[in-house]
Amino acid sequence: MGHYDCAANPVSDCEHFWDIAVSTCRIKSWGLPVRVVGLWVDKFGHVHVVSR
Repeated sequence: MGHYDCAANPVSDCEHFWDIAVSTCRIKSWGLPVRVVGLWVDKFGHVHVVSR
């Protein structure tokens, strides 16, 4: 999960989306019996699915 205006990772929204997608793929590769979803919280607090 990532969020708007993150002080720990001060990059563009597009770079956040990329980081979330890459992380989601990496975690899926572990083969755990769980559903992995990458999420983004925008400046209004709305949650968006970035990757599944």
